[in-house]
Amino acid sequence: MSKLAQQRSVTPAALCRPFWRTLSVIVAKNLQSRPYMAEQLCDLLGMRVDDFLRLTEVFVLPHLVLSRKRDVIARIGGTYKEVKTPFDICSEKDNLAAILAFLLCQPSSEPQKMIMSTLSAVDSAFDGRTLAELVRIEPILIACDLLKGLGDMGKDNGARVCVGPRMQAVC
Repeated sequence: MSKLAQQRSVTPAALCRPFWRTLSVIVAKNLQSRPYMAEQLCDLLGMRVDDFLRLTEVFVLPHLVLSRKRDVIARIGGTYKEVKTPFDICSEKDNLAAILAFLLCQPSSEPQKMIMSTLSAVDSAFDGRTLAELVRIEPILIACDLLKGLGDMGKDNGARVCVGPRMQAVC
């Protein structure tokens, strides 16, 4: 990969940029069980693992929130000049939209309850808030992320995304 990047006169990170969404999620999901995977990729890219996580946070946060990996989210927060809490990171405009769109697409008999309990598990600052209140912060970005998700899924899985717009309309 390094040779290919040299031939193209770009960095390995620039070569991988179109694949951040997929690559970053794989790295984040395996960060604790296989940390060497993240370290090797970041060595190739010429960056630290923490910098990679911060660079790709909009892609990894939805998965980290769903799996309730507060420690990894806090690790991302520690990369900022002024350390951010998991609530601060998850509440940022783009991150919140990506997280809510992803959670809205998860199968659940009680989606509102599942989403709010998942967010509260990541940071207790989400306690006392409602899903409707959070959706109203960035409804357009959430809708865009839901549509992106629909495009990324195949024809068979697209029905799952239909829950998202219904939930957004209710909120």
